[in-house]
This record gives sequence, structure tokens and C-alpha cells, in this order.
Amino acid sequence: PSAASYSATLLACEASGQTAWVEQLKFEIDDGAVEDHELTQLRTTGAVAGHGDRWRLMLGALELARKRSRLSDESFREAVVACVEGNEWQRALLLFGEASKESLGELGSSMYEPAIGACQQGACWMFALVLMAEMRTKRAPMSSEVYDTVINTCHAGKQTTLSLALVDEMQLEGMQPNIDLYNEVLSAQELLPAKRRSVRSGHRGGNTRGRSP
Repeated sequence: PSAASYSATLLACEASGQTAWVEQLKFEIDDGAVEDHELTQLRTTGAVAGHGDRWRLMLGALELARKRSRLSDESFREAVVACVEGNEWQRALLLFGEASKESLGELGSSMYEPAIGACQQGACWMFALVLMAEMRTKRAPMSSEVYDTVINTCHAGKQTTLSLALVDEMQLEGMQPNIDLYNEVLSAQELLPAKRRSVRSGHRGGNTRGRSP
């Protein structure tokens, strides 16, 4: 049987509560019934599955790759992305930690971005800032989406001062924040004590790159 058929059968057995069959199928997969070249098929099946099933399939492919010494940064990234899409943010962050230990090289933006997305799901604004700091240290490119996600996470955590500082930093980098998010942060600014308020329609020092309307 192919990896795809094993995956489909495994999901059906899990959904119907057929525990004995689930364990048997997992044993067969681990024991070599799925050949190494079929790992790609297993990952492909996960890529087209619905969000509710994708993270399970990707975790299965990752575990199989681990047992057969076929781990790669890409297999970790796919699993992290699938977990974020399935709202499994805790699993995503655990996998990111594993990837940091197992990685053969420096983790890039493609790994940090979904991890920061997981931070947003879990309202982990402090860890989102830690990951952003690591990206700066590694000189990993930061997109406007990364900034928006971290700003949103800090804003949701009522960290208005941090949100405003990130808006300033983002604009200094020549990027514009999401307009709705920008307005929300500015509204929250009005609730701060008067001595902490400042007009942030542009930048200090006359820099106008990325100015929001």
C-alpha cells in the first residue's frame, strides 16, 4: 500500500475510534511498510488535506522522517505551518524549539514567521518579541506581515507602548502597518496617561518612508 492509502485509512480509523487498527497501522508504518521514497507522498497528502487533518499528517511524516534519519528543516517547517493552520499553536511552538536544536544551519524567516503566528494564537506577546529579537540578531528579513503579527499580539496583550514602538520601527524600515490595526493601536494610545502620548502620524526626525495616511 502507498503512504497516501495508509494516511487515509489511519485518519478514518482515528475518526471512528478504532484504536486497535490505529496502533496496527502505526506499527506497520514504523516497521517499514512505507518506503523512504513514500515520505514525499505522505507529506504531499498532508499538504492537500483540510486544516483539521493536515497537522496530524505532517506530524506523522515528521515522526517517520525522524525514525529513519531523514529529518530536514523543511519537514519541520511544514509541520509548524500545518499546526498553526490547525490552531495547534502549542504544538507549533514545541516543534519550533525542536527545529532550533535539530537544524543543520541557521533558521530563516520561513521558520520564524509561522512560529510568530503561533505566538499570536496563544497570546504569547513576550515570546513573539523574543523571536523577533532572534530574527534581528540573525539578520533574517522581516516582512510587514511579521511586524503586523507581533504588533497585533502585543496590542491584544494590552502592551500599547510596545505596539507603538513597533509601529515606529516598522515605519522607519519603510513599511506601513495594516491600517485597521494601526487605527486600533492609535485608539489605545488615547487611553494612556497624557505624558506618554505622542503624535505618531509620521516619524521622528522628518523621515517619511512608509508613512501611513
